[in-house]
Amino acid sequence: MAGVYNAYLMHSMHTGAKDTDSLSFLWLMGLTRQFEATDPRDRVFALLGLPTTDTDPDHDPLFMEPDYALPLLQIYKRLAIRIIHQSRNLKILTAVQHGPLLKEEFPSWVPQWHYSYTHTLAPSAPGVNHAAAADVPLFLEDLHAGSANTLTATGLSIDTISEASRVMSDEDFSPPGTDKLHQIWAKHFEKLGPCSTRESLEKVYCWTATAGKDWYGMFVEDSESHWADFLTYWRKSDPVDPSLVSMYEQKPRDAAHNESQDGDADRFLEAASNACSGRRIFITSKGHVGLGPAALRTDDRVCVLFGSIVPFVLRRKNLQFQLVGECYVNGLMQGEAISEWRKGHLTDEKFELR
Repeated sequence: MAGVYNAYLMHSMHTGAKDTDSLSFLWLMGLTRQFEATDPRDRVFALLGLPTTDTDPDHDPLFMEPDYALPLLQIYKRLAIRIIHQSRNLKILTAVQHGPLLKEEFPSWVPQWHYSYTHTLAPSAPGVNHAAAADVPLFLEDLHAGSANTLTATGLSIDTISEASRVMSDEDFSPPGTDKLHQIWAKHFEKLGPCSTRESLEKVYCWTATAGKDWYGMFVEDSESHWADFLTYWRKSDPVDPSLVSMYEQKPRDAAHNESQDGDADRFLEAASNACSGRRIFITSKGHVGLGPAALRTDDRVCVLFGSIVPFVLRRKNLQFQLVGECYVNGLMQGEAISEWRKGHLTDEKFELR
């Protein structure tokens, strides 16, 4: 199916059926990320002739000058810096994908476009459920700070990861009642104990497992339908591990049955598969539940960077930090951390990413 999608996208761009001038250059890079390229530098250079919201090559200078004398690292880094300067935000960081291990040969904050491990959690534009930094912009002075291979970002350190699941895969998303996803989530939710009500745990499960997106990978616009899909899935997924029975008390399951007559369990599973495959569920020391990159590990930090729409997982390395990847964290997606910062409950700090 990937080949069919690639062919359709290329044809649409060629015929004008898909107007690239309504897309940013960053979004265009994301759309074509799964394309094959004999020379990986052409992942960038081959797109420079297409009009985007950033530039019109027929009337303006190219978004960046192609230079095949440069090594791949320099091209990717120049592109990242160009996008940050153009957009005045840190959305480029949501394109960082490391797989199960961080690759030391590249700065951790520079997207390596020749790797594609999973779907991005961040949507094309901020929305009510993807506005972690609210209206706080990127600090412009940060653009000029740091050395050649570092990026300085201002933000808030929220919490540390205390527990994480294994990396989930497509095989975990089988029909309701036999899927492994339910067992993974129930196992970790049980450890939260009395810190959350059952209803709130169900809500956390529903929104975190799908990263607030539908089965098309778009914003959830009909929250009631999304909730009904989840409840139908929940009702059909019986626990097989006796230790998890406490997660499935009779009264809530009856309520789920009554509320979910029109729900579609398979639709919820498709949305969850898009979000969870290639990622881990994690719990922080303060009880936040999140969905994060495969490379995360315990003691990594969950941070909200100014100018971003999702939180990020950072790892301290000496006096600097590595960007592990984007994450979805219940209770941090709608600017809650910014509200606490404005009340004086959190202090901003500089993160030098390398």
